[in-house]
Amino acid sequence: MPKPVHRSLTVRFPESFYVELSDLANADGVSLNEKITQLLLLGMGRHISLDAALRRLLTKEIIQND
Repeated sequence: MPKPVHRSLTVRFPESFYVELSDLANADGVSLNEKITQLLLLGMGRHISLDAALRRLLTKEIIQND
């Protein structure tokens, strides 16, 4: 199996949008890069599975209630 190739990309956002993205990433406990990747994939029609979404929500709920 070939090794995946990672390429870099620089995108400039208005500061207010950057802060909003950063807040979303922090709320989900992921890096800003991962959050942007998730959002881009959603926009391209590659939605996360229902199982993964439910697992993430339940984990957050359990942590918040402890």
